Formats: sequence, structure tokens, C-alpha cells
Amino acid sequence: MIKAHAKMAATSIKGARLRSFLTIIGIVIGVASVVTIVSLGEGVKKDVIGEISTLGGNLLTVRSGQAIERDNKGNVTGINIAAALGASTLTEKDVTDLGTVANVESVTPIALLSGTPTTLSDDTYLRAYIVGTTFELPNILGKKVMHGSFFNEGEMSRQVAVIGADVAKNLFHEDSPIGQTVRFRGSNFIIRGVMDKFKASSLELTPSLNDAVFIPIDVAKQIGGGILEIRDIQVKISNENLLDQTNNQVKAVLLKNHSEQEDFTIFKQEEFLSIATQVFGKLTTLVAAIAGISLFVGGIGIMNIMLVSVTERTREIGIRKALGATNRQILGQFLIEAIVLSILGGLIGIALAIIIGIAIAAWTSLTPAFTIQIILMSLGVSTAVGVIFGITPAMKAARKDPIEALRHD
Repeated sequence: MIKAHAKMAATSIKGARLRSFLTIIGIVIGVASVVTIVSLGEGVKKDVIGEISTLGGNLLTVRSGQAIERDNKGNVTGINIAAALGASTLTEKDVTDLGTVANVESVTPIALLSGTPTTLSDDTYLRAYIVGTTFELPNILGKKVMHGSFFNEGEMSRQVAVIGADVAKNLFHEDSPIGQTVRFRGSNFIIRGVMDKFKASSLELTPSLNDAVFIPIDVAKQIGGGILEIRDIQVKISNENLLDQTNNQVKAVLLKNHSEQEDFTIFKQEEFLSIATQVFGKLTTLVAAIAGISLFVGGIGIMNIMLVSVTERTREIGIRKALGATNRQILGQFLIEAIVLSILGGLIGIALAIIIGIAIAAWTSLTPAFTIQIILMSLGVSTAVGVIFGITPAMKAARKDPIEALRHD
């Protein structure tokens, strides 16, 4: 019986394609919105988990400003994006002192230096920026040098550089410009290596490391006039089991250096996942509210069109009842037609969300992750909308008196 009702619903929808499509637009928009934002959230979580797996759980990241809020138990409860926009409060003394903390294996600063890298032929890549760091950076970040090599401990005072993959491509127009010269702030640097491409982070507030020109931090300080803006300090610990204890010791050292003012943030790797969950949780709530309105409007549209359909097909209902159709069969016919309309809107919405996801992945660093759970959830919501808003017209059709229905013109 359900199969027969579904065929009748398909025939009815085909007979009024434009009207049916206009009816389900609200469903399409609502489902597409929810599927897109939820899949983006899942994609970000997947990226962050991948980054944590690559870097390991034995890495602490110190950043300037109070970027996150915590409760009494130390759990992340909120984020403060504006904290990343202020001047850095981290110093070279912080880097030196953190290296003396027990269980700390290595400490690597990431300092930003103003200047526009150019070639000897005056080609420029405006998105490129300069990073002063140490020879330990590749090991701490878990990245390899794709071409050439990174500068070593004995070259911390030499004018050598390692560039990101995008700098090589856009400034030198080749993958491996080893031995060529890059110039900034009146100094020439010989390119020693090209980093393997960094995966763009969905949560990163600083520029992509693929656009970075890495130079020894001692040289960065020299050409910067003795002033460095340290944005990050990467702290690698020896024993991951002592992570919390080491975290507290790192915090104590920084508080002492900063006159007991907590104008910095210490991130554990897994906390980036918590931040990702919070960011997209809020976005999902906002989009869900918008989608809820769209679904409500779509549901009202389905109910209206089904009421019109019931009126237009009153004589058909009378004939079916005269031939022995029960009220339950009539109700099932019109209810399934409403559900089919709603599911059709859900399917179109899912297809639209996938197209939007492909476009987002192509033009941004975000990569949506579509899962069977998201798709089934969307179809479930679509079905529920069809049932809720289709039941009233279906009951109206089922309750029609067959004699009066047959008299209807």
C-alpha cells in the first residue's frame, strides 16, 4: 500500500513540478544550511585531531594574550579572538627561562619580523612574511624539509633562509630555488631549503606558515635592531605523563617573568579540539536557528499546497471512497505525498550542501567532512517536517463525506 501511495505522490508531484519545487524551497535552504555548517565543524575537528596526532601530546604552545577562558577545573569555557590582535608580551627571557624547567626537552620561539621578501630581480610576493626561529623548529612541528635542508645549530648567526612552499611557488616560480637569494630589510639571504607544505589550519589566527621565510632568530634580532616580536613559544616536553605538572611549572615561570600578570595563554594540543568544538558549536546553534525558521516556512508551504491539493482532488477522494477506500487509506495517500515532498526537499538540500562544501574546500582552508550520520539526520528532519505539516491536510482529506465529495465540481 505504501508503495502505491508513493507512486501516486510521484505522479502528483510530476504533474506540478514548478509548484512542488517552490513549495520545498524552505526545506532545501534549511537542510543545506545545517548540513553545510555541521560538516564544516566535523571537518575542522578531523583536521585538529590530525594535527594533534602529528605533533603529539607532548607539546605546549605559549601565546601572547588571554586567548581562552577556563573554569576552576581548567577546562576551556570560552575564547577571546581579540587577544591575538594585541602586541606580544612574550620575551626572550621567557624563552631562556622555560628551557630550564624540568621535563622540558626543547623550547623554540616563533618571532615575526616586518619586511617584504624580494628576489634580486625585484619580484615580490606580498603575502610572504619573515619568521625568526631556531634550528629545532622542524622537529617540534613534525615537518620535513621537502628540498634542501633546514639551517643547523652552527648556522644561527648566518644569513640563510628556509622558505615555505607557497613562497617558492609565488616568489621564485619553482619548487626548489635552493641556492638563490631572497632580500629584505637591506640584507641578502641564501635559500637553504623549502619546507614541506603545511596543512592549513582551520583555527589558525596567524598567517599560513606556507607563506613564511624562516631565518635564524639571532640574525632576525640583529637586522630588527635588537627588537623581536615573539608570537609563539613552542615547548616540547620529555615525559608526556608529566604534561599537567610541566604545564603548571611553565605557567609559574611565565607569571614570575610577567609580574604575576597572566597576559599569556598556554595551550595543550587537545585544547585546540575543544576550541574547535566551541567555535562550530556556536555557529551550528546560530545556523540551526536560521534553518529552523526555513524548515518552519517550508513546512507551512507543504501544508498549504497539500490543503489546496485536497480541495482540487475532492472528487477523486469521493470516487476512491465510493470504490471502497477507507479513511486510513486516504489519510496515508496524502500524508505520504507530503512526506515525499519534504524528503525531496531534504535530498536537494543535501546535494546543494555537498556542492557548497566542494566550493569551500576549493577556495578556503576549510574541508567539510560529510558523514552518513549527518545525511541520515537531515533526512530524518525532512521526514519529520513532512509528517508534522502533512497530517492536517491528510486528516481533512480522510474525513470528507463521500457523497459530498462526489457532488464537488
